[in-house]
Amino acid sequence: MGTMPPMKLILSFVLPSILTMVISSLYTTVDKIFVGQGVGYLGLAATTVSTSVMVFTIAIDTLFGTGAAIMTATLLGAGERDRARAVMEHGVAAQLVVGLLVTAAGLLFLRPICLAAGARGESLPYTIDYLRIIFIGGAAPCLGVGLAGLVRAQGCPQKAMLFSSVGAVINCFVDPLLIFVFHMGIRGAAIATIFAEVIAAVLVTGFLLAGKDNELKLSFRDFRPDTSILREMARLGFPSSFMSMLMGAMILVFMNTLQRYGSMSDVGGDVAISAMGICTSLGDVVNMIGNGMQQGMSPLISYNYGAKRYDRVKRIFLDGMFLLFSILALLTLVLELVPVPLIRLFGENANMDFTVYVVRVYNLALPTMAMQVLGSMYLQATGQTKKANLVSLTRNIFFAIPLLLILPMFFGVRGPIIMGPIADAGGAIVSALLTIGSLRRLGKDDPLTL
Repeated sequence: MGTMPPMKLILSFVLPSILTMVISSLYTTVDKIFVGQGVGYLGLAATTVSTSVMVFTIAIDTLFGTGAAIMTATLLGAGERDRARAVMEHGVAAQLVVGLLVTAAGLLFLRPICLAAGARGESLPYTIDYLRIIFIGGAAPCLGVGLAGLVRAQGCPQKAMLFSSVGAVINCFVDPLLIFVFHMGIRGAAIATIFAEVIAAVLVTGFLLAGKDNELKLSFRDFRPDTSILREMARLGFPSSFMSMLMGAMILVFMNTLQRYGSMSDVGGDVAISAMGICTSLGDVVNMIGNGMQQGMSPLISYNYGAKRYDRVKRIFLDGMFLLFSILALLTLVLELVPVPLIRLFGENANMDFTVYVVRVYNLALPTMAMQVLGSMYLQATGQTKKANLVSLTRNIFFAIPLLLILPMFFGVRGPIIMGPIADAGGAIVSALLTIGSLRRLGKDDPLTL
């Protein structure tokens, strides 16, 4: 990491990471493609408004899952294997309890949750059918996501990637089978998602129980609940959980705004949401490329920063920025020039003209995501966590939500769409100001923190 040419080094690290993230995005993208083709725009609207609910669920699980992974890795590094095993057992138990609580709360308050998420009119029954099944299997995604972190904490990232990939691939096969062969509609999409996540959860649990490569094996023989462990897990997991909560809040406001102003226009609330569902599904693949770059480059920046190779830190950051910006610019060009064939992957559209408008306008400033993603990564990798958190919050919280409340007053249903490129550009400007200032100080003094 300290000698290989920067661009070659970047490619060797980021390509596997990008592949992992893109495969993970298949859960939602494949769901929407098959739902759009087999159920129609109302099914697309249902799966789209359900996104905020699923983000909130993962956020709750992250509170203990991320904390357990951090504690386990730290204790293993310190040689405290017994304590690490106890933490791991508490992490598994906590995530199982969280999953069961999600199921109970979801089924008990199913209709109010669907309404709060933005489901109205014709799409409401579809959303209820979809989320009912998702909530029944609530423990599976909690275990699948949370326990994968414990696998990585034991130095087995490839295994964690494999388990996630198997679930995504299974979902790709089961989805069309249930929707088109067994004619189960939106329920089939939900069952396919939960079935795939159950398989992933079983695989990761089996590895933790009896895997040959893991340092620790789960064993609840001497398990004794310890509230101090749970408190520490929650403390360490809170930042990630809070960030996911804020993301869920932004999506919730977004869906309700689209539904409200879409219903007041000739477009229709469900049509507006289904159009945005297609747009975000196409954007998910792009976002995963950015996330893959972020995960792949982070250890490279940290390693060379720790070695005081500041020239390489700058070179790696700039080369990575050029690479990601070029990829995003190319993908944006595709979305701007040929959106119709991509939109038709999701079946016959209720309002093609509006959907084309959404895809083109919302993704207009997509290349600026390079600065947001890699700026946050650089600041975090060099220990400037407060600045990194500020960059992460800027786009969705400081720009998106206020703009969602203001722009529709002037532009109606097109207001939330126009918000996209403005928020992207605003987030990129803040990230650039903080990141460039830090890069200029490299080698001169220690980077300042907020």
